[in-house]
Amino acid sequence: IYQDKPLLLMATSVGARGGQNALKIASEAAPFFGGKLAGTFNFGPFSEHFDVETGTLKTPDLADDMRAALKAFHAQVIG
Repeated sequence: IYQDKPLLLMATSVGARGGQNALKIASEAAPFFGGKLAGTFNFGPFSEHFDVETGTLKTPDLADDMRAALKAFHAQVIG
């Protein structure tokens, strides 16, 4: 399905675990479908950490974690 392409899997939910269970299953399954997992990022609860009006994460530590995940993904895509 993924044709050996790099993947960055991200999840959130209304609960405190932030989609952690779905992200774990997707992360474990991706290699079987040809995905090269570059990283993951999750957070929850969504309404606590995301500002809908500005479209940004309200929690600085999570924003840093997301930037790190995006940087790792970018590094894998670029080479």
